[in-house]
Amino acid sequence: MRAVWDEQNAMWWFSVLDIVALLTNQDNYTKTCNYWKYLKAKLKKENRQVVSATAQLKFLAPDGRKRLADMLDYTSIIALDESKPFHNRICSYLNNKVMSIKGFNELAFIMDYGESDSVILYKELHADFLLIDEKKARIIAEIFGINCIGKLELLAISKDKGFIKDLKPLFEMFLENHRYYSIDLLNSLLTQKDENIIRNKA
Repeated sequence: MRAVWDEQNAMWWFSVLDIVALLTNQDNYTKTCNYWKYLKAKLKKENRQVVSATAQLKFLAPDGRKRLADMLDYTSIIALDESKPFHNRICSYLNNKVMSIKGFNELAFIMDYGESDSVILYKELHADFLLIDEKKARIIAEIFGINCIGKLELLAISKDKGFIKDLKPLFEMFLENHRYYSIDLLNSLLTQKDENIIRNKA
């Protein structure tokens, strides 16, 4: 799910389309867009505050270009549409997933707020791992003795434990949605896990 940290207001903004796609089990970008247009118009007609709380920020679209996308904060997501079957799924999915640090963020001068908050929260919760992919932030976190793990590492472990069957479809989805991973790195992992590699498209 795409998200961006708002330093000025100290809050996260989440991609509405990603939320809708996740909670409706829809992987077709056009259908997801059409459904959000319908739901947005419905909410506006009902004078729901969710629509007025929507912000627009630039994100990578499926065509590889940065385009303005509708965003919502955590509170607005919860109020997205209580009449819809997936409302309870939204509440359940986000329950206990949004937490704030208790102390002062003394790392903000060397790391972005999102990563530095995560490092501090890791210490406050005495967590086992910190899921982090940003290279600079991970280096700094490991200097502080934090046990870091990346998204690809987590997926590889998930396959070893039988939680997911194949890595290749997930890796191909990353590339199709312009998640920037080296194909050589992805193929190296696929080879280690006895899967077919990804072929470069001509």
